[in-house]
Formats: sequence, structure tokens, C-alpha cells
Amino acid sequence: MQQSIPFPLPNIDEYITRFENNKKGLRDGLYHLNEVIQSLYERNLELNKKVKEKELKEQQDIIKHYESLVVASTNPSVRREKEMRSNVISINDKNKEQSLSLDIKSNFSTLFDD
Repeated sequence: MQQSIPFPLPNIDEYITRFENNKKGLRDGLYHLNEVIQSLYERNLELNKKVKEKELKEQQDIIKHYESLVVASTNPSVRREKEMRSNVISINDKNKEQSLSLDIKSNFSTLFDD
């Protein structure tokens, strides 16, 4: 990861005092302040995106892990190896119709209790 260099934040009072009789100097100072703020804002957006991508990847890895456990649990030898007593999930007459439906929220309402 790229090491960030801290930006010194300019002191606005110092700008006003220093450039009170120099409009061009004040304009240049405020332009620099604007560049610093814009740079910090863009860096913040970039870091937030990286954090979200990392969190998403972690969640996807967890999902893959549990998906593989569900699939593996259907194999008796894998169950013995992982010391599982039974399938993690099973389809029976009661839940067969629900498992074929795409309306997950209503079919599995207990998962979405608010």
C-alpha cells in the first residue's frame, strides 16, 4: 500500500494577515488551500473504495467457505473427515417448493426478521 505524505494544512488567518494588501498572493494561497482540500478529498474517496472492496472480498470468502461446507456435507466421507453428523442442509417435501422459488425473502422469512 502506498505510504501517504501528510499535507500541512495552511492557516487561513495567516493567509489573510500575510496577504491583506496583496490580492494575487491571497488568491494564490487560497488556490493552494483548495488544491490541498481537493487532494485530501480524492485520497479519502480512494481509501474508502479500497476498504469497501476489502470488506466485500472478506464477505465473499466467508460465503464461499460456507457454500463449500454445505456441498461437502452431502458426501458421507467428507462428513466423517470434518466430523459432521449430517448434511448441513437438506431438501425434503416440506422445503422443496421453497427451495425452487426465487422469492427468498417470503419463503425464508425467519432469515430476514427485522
